[in-house]
Amino acid sequence: YWYTGPDLDPIQYVLIRAYL
Repeated sequence: YWYTGPDLDPIQYVLIRAYL
C-alpha cells in the first residue's frame, strides 16, 4: 500500500520506503 497520510505509523512509512 502507499503512504496516504499521518494515519499510518512512521515505522510503516519507513518500511514502505525501504521496500521501494
